[in-house]
Amino acid sequence: PEQRQILASHPDLAGPAADEFLRFDPPSQYQGRWLTRDVTLHGITIPKDSRVLIVNGATGRDERRFERPDELEVRRDVELHLGLGFGRHLCLGAQLARLEMCIGVQEFLARWPEYDAPEDGVERIHSSNVRGMSGLRIEV
Repeated sequence: PEQRQILASHPDLAGPAADEFLRFDPPSQYQGRWLTRDVTLHGITIPKDSRVLIVNGATGRDERRFERPDELEVRRDVELHLGLGFGRHLCLGAQLARLEMCIGVQEFLARWPEYDAPEDGVERIHSSNVRGMSGLRIEV
């Protein structure tokens, strides 16, 4: 509720908040890859032709990169997150998704600055690697 109030009072924070939402609860949780060469990470070599699972959904919770990573802070300056991919694997619609989030948050809070989302009103999508909601009931 306190983060919602900040956004309702400062709609200009919707842009930074979009990146914080993607850091905190990214839609893509993991990616599978097949190595084309040996890769050494943290002193361990993973051989060529290995199948690897990259748990990119956990990167936004890395305490080495983010102070208090398990707290949502709409004023947080998020320089980099992997919520929509990165580099050659960046989602083609990343900028559109961010713009839609900004407009959606601003318009929603302009109409309903005070609401409640009861726990039994949250319906999660059941998927192996995509995190999201299939339904959300709010009470205004």
